[in-house]
Amino acid sequence: MRLRSIHDRLPACLQMLAGRGADLHLGLLIMAAGQWDVATWLVDTLPDGEPQLHWDVAFFALAKRGAPLALLQRLHERRGTAVDRVAMADGGSSNDALAWADERLAAGARGGLGLGASAAGGAAALGCGVASAVGARCVHTGSHTAAVISHYVHQHQPA
Repeated sequence: MRLRSIHDRLPACLQMLAGRGADLHLGLLIMAAGQWDVATWLVDTLPDGEPQLHWDVAFFALAKRGAPLALLQRLHERRGTAVDRVAMADGGSSNDALAWADERLAAGARGGLGLGASAAGGAAALGCGVASAVGARCVHTGSHTAAVISHYVHQHQPA
């Protein structure tokens, strides 16, 4: 019961921190995976200005972690993210969600990160975290998804 009340107050706490000058960044969105109402609040609240690739990485990470369709739709519509159908399927998205992805892609939405199993395996070997992908301060989740994200961003950084 106590944990639920803390979770319920998280958006208010983050809002208070932002009001006191704390830097809310995209890394928080990826770390909120599983707390979908908080993740939705962050999609609506985080400031503009992040590179598009970072928003695409957020879509990938949340989809891989099973984000609900409503959150992925909001992320795509509000932040212009690519639609990563492969990540959605890997994350266990419903048939309705995958049909939405197919419709968006057929309508001209950009495709996802395009990571296959070989890229994912190479990324996991690097052992990198999410921090460099999203400009966060040393956030290391230890997850395979985090390693894939970091690997992809390192490979696609502008020179």
